[in-house]
Amino acid sequence: MRWIVLLVFMMISISATAVDLDNGKRLHRSCALCHGQLSQGVYGGEYPRLAGMRESYMIKVLNDYKEGIRENLTMTLVGQINTMSETDMEDLAAYIRSINLKTKEYTLNIATAEGDIAAGKEIYMDDCKTCHGRRGEGIARKEAPMLAGQYPKYLMSQINIFKTKERYHANDKEDETFVDYSDKNLQDIMAFISTLDD
Repeated sequence: MRWIVLLVFMMISISATAVDLDNGKRLHRSCALCHGQLSQGVYGGEYPRLAGMRESYMIKVLNDYKEGIRENLTMTLVGQINTMSETDMEDLAAYIRSINLKTKEYTLNIATAEGDIAAGKEIYMDDCKTCHGRRGEGIARKEAPMLAGQYPKYLMSQINIFKTKERYHANDKEDETFVDYSDKNLQDIMAFISTLDD
């Protein structure tokens, strides 16, 4: 009898966490207007790549926009984040995670950015890998995004926003991660990160 109760509990848990990828795909149509049909972003980095991002990070970002922690009227109104339920966010995040850009139809290859790759790797391994992973895969428990396959121009734009405190790195107002980096340091880090999708 005990194992039957356990089995029923497991089935309820599984169904409670099931996502609707069709709903996620439908919701993604609004995202695709800026981020591309496959959430590949826009070459040059005005709009970031989302495809393959971890669900936990995507849900955090969606909530940040919905709650006004991050501001972007296009995201909240055109992307309809302001009307999304938690279930919608879970479905959308799961759909975005499921998009694989390494297909015959589409291949994302970030061009290697200018800079000293070896110097950038050294800085990255000292200061960035703890949250973003050795291969730029992002670490869920740190709520850190995947950097591999992201456009260097977009990453630099976000770093500049962190430096001016328009947005807080790791949502920490006291964070000073980028204060001591020179422009060359940052360019070297971008050079290394741009090799992580190779």
